[in-house]
Amino acid sequence: MKFLRLVVLLLLCLTLGGCAGAKPAPSPLQLAPAFSVSAEILCGNASMQATLHKTQENTLKAAFTAPPALTPLNVAFADGNCKVLYGTMQVTAAPERLPQTLAVALIADAWDAIAQGGQLTRTLTDGVWTIKGSGSRGAFVFTCDAKTGAPLELSIEHAGLHVTFRDYQPENESANR
Repeated sequence: MKFLRLVVLLLLCLTLGGCAGAKPAPSPLQLAPAFSVSAEILCGNASMQATLHKTQENTLKAAFTAPPALTPLNVAFADGNCKVLYGTMQVTAAPERLPQTLAVALIADAWDAIAQGGQLTRTLTDGVWTIKGSGSRGAFVFTCDAKTGAPLELSIEHAGLHVTFRDYQPENESANR
């Protein structure tokens, strides 16, 4: 009987000891609650560039930097509403009305789905997280840097949207500059 207890105890120690050295897979970093990032946006046949700013209040603002015809355009998307400011003219419009506003709405929807952590598939490969999921506007594929959490790309195939991100700055870092 003592021998059986010793064997069971030894097996238990080996089993638990073998797991002690195992490291859990790192989890994907969440986007900061507020940040700025530059984006190159392809939406259907439209190509544009913008600086995106997500606020603490969960509003996504886009200031377009290219093409020149869009540089006066600013879009703010929050709670399903899209406010468009073009020069001194301001209107509230459905996001589907313009490719520029639709692109902002699609980006906001994907980021909201990631933040809520619903049914997402996460894969870590070569220091890049690939996150696949669905928001209220459809399925998306999002990639981010595993070390910094910086967004890299977002694709929403059914909408013909592909976004490449650069110069990610969480609000706490950009506030210190």
